[in-house]
Amino acid sequence: YSTSDIASPIAGQCSTGRGFPLMSKVQGRAYDLIVTQIGDHIHPQLFSNLFSNFTSVQWFQVVQNTPRELDIFLLMREEKSQELESKWLKMINLRTNGNFHVNFHYIDEIPISSNGKYKICICNVGKSTTSRTD
Repeated sequence: YSTSDIASPIAGQCSTGRGFPLMSKVQGRAYDLIVTQIGDHIHPQLFSNLFSNFTSVQWFQVVQNTPRELDIFLLMREEKSQELESKWLKMINLRTNGNFHVNFHYIDEIPISSNGKYKICICNVGKSTTSRTD
């Protein structure tokens, strides 16, 4: 069955004797990756690294509903700033080769997914839903 887990194959076979291949530690799910127009994948860590450098950001979530657009939801410790948005946009464009139109949204509460977890990235490209928290 498909779990959508992201991991890499490693040498060897499982110790059960069934001959299954081994994999590295699971690093996320396929639907947590942002997808570019040409099919490249961007790991959520890019956004974690970006926003962790700004103490004004308490929490964020990146949602992709189309191949060319990202909606970034931010829970701020301070007032929003056009200067910060410009910095973030410049950094995102630099790291993604300018592949996306970015919309910043400021929120008052952190959305929780249906399984009770907070999600950093949600890619709805190729899905039938556009929910921000599922």
